[in-house]
Amino acid sequence: MATQNLDDSVVRSIRGLFNRLALPTLPYVSSQIELLFRKHSLNEVCQSVLKCCQQLILIDVCMSPQKLVLEASMLIAALHTSVGEEVGGHMVHNVVKMFDEAFRARELQQLESKKLDNTTAFICSLYACNVISCQLLFDLIEKLCDSFNDKSIELLILILKMVGFALRKHSPSQMKQTIVLIRDKAKNVTRGENKRVNFMLDTLIAIRNNNILKITSDSSGIDAIDIQMVKSGLKNCLKTNTSVNCLHGSYNEILSGNRWWMKGTELKEFSRDVPESKEIVIETEPNINEKLCRKLRLNTPLRKQLFHALITANDYIEASQRMLVIAKKQFSEIVNVSLHVALHQKEFNQFYIYLLKHLSSIDRKFKMAVLYSIKDKISELSSLSEIQQNNLSLMCFELIKCNVITINVLKVIEFSEMDHMYSQFLKSILSSILNEDPSTIERIFSKIASKDSFATALRLFITCFVNSEFKF
Repeated sequence: MATQNLDDSVVRSIRGLFNRLALPTLPYVSSQIELLFRKHSLNEVCQSVLKCCQQLILIDVCMSPQKLVLEASMLIAALHTSVGEEVGGHMVHNVVKMFDEAFRARELQQLESKKLDNTTAFICSLYACNVISCQLLFDLIEKLCDSFNDKSIELLILILKMVGFALRKHSPSQMKQTIVLIRDKAKNVTRGENKRVNFMLDTLIAIRNNNILKITSDSSGIDAIDIQMVKSGLKNCLKTNTSVNCLHGSYNEILSGNRWWMKGTELKEFSRDVPESKEIVIETEPNINEKLCRKLRLNTPLRKQLFHALITANDYIEASQRMLVIAKKQFSEIVNVSLHVALHQKEFNQFYIYLLKHLSSIDRKFKMAVLYSIKDKISELSSLSEIQQNNLSLMCFELIKCNVITINVLKVIEFSEMDHMYSQFLKSILSSILNEDPSTIERIFSKIASKDSFATALRLFITCFVNSEFKF
């Protein structure tokens, strides 16, 4: 896969860091590449990282060491979290594209070539690092089952041994369907004639019976990825972030474009039946409910169009796609309209949490827009009705819980001048947080600086009004 004219010094720097890559040096290597992202364009550094992966890992002469592949995947996961989803999305797109090109070029017939093996192992490792969801792996398995020759059986064994148990844990129903699919394909091959089929079926039985010892005791040289070790290594590297944000997409969606993870922000495939021009028009459509818009005080054409897109969408993905096309990069407008409509619901609607969470995962600017919009709403609490106040408290709790905003958003409340209304609002949020499991509570309160005056005020409030035994 061709890479454009790249700065040789950037490529050399990244290659040197890759040569030093190991689990103990992962935080250092990650931080050094982060510095390169600050000095050079995002595309140039992403392309340079990809080029180094192609030269050192995604080779065709021999099978790359599994440890090296996993460490490189952990590095991608760390950069994906600290720099942005563009890093992980770009890497996944290009690696899957490499697999697809090799697959179509009939490299499945070339048993001696290890390019497909290394590409498949890299995809498995990215899945183990939570960069991508299990859907891509199940799509790969289905694609390999369609050909079901010696090379595809080798690749199926590789996937099953590396992440078979993780796939079984994440999606038991899909794993069950996969086992049935592979068994049906294997029926056409006499079991005694093909040792690869024998080995693959034995691996399937071990996964079905959750017998990990069966996998680790053979001498194939392929080990099941230790997911806990991966989580522990990434936790030490990520510092402030506690988890990697998983990108969801099928095989075909990933191949569809460089920014596939944005779920159609470019809207190349937004509507299969309706011409695209009808979806992209920014003028006010005649069928928008003008009465409802007036009631909600959504007076500008842009806000009316955003509102129409919001209430006519089938789900939060479709809503975000439409709104992104209409408002382009007007992040605040999208968030303000979404939050405004959410607060005017008679009953709290979880749909808007999913929508804001999804938008925040697309671009960090959405996250900042949500933060400032919530702060403004809290500051204007007295102007909201009782139902709107209740919706806002539930929205604050849910957004804090799913890490879209932090508990520090409550700093906007003046504790020294707090009245009954703000007291009830704060009690509602804190009570909901303290009803969560201990790990979630710890994660939420860990965002507060221990010596901050806000921490002192919050401790006092919790002790007096919420839970006298709780400490943080």
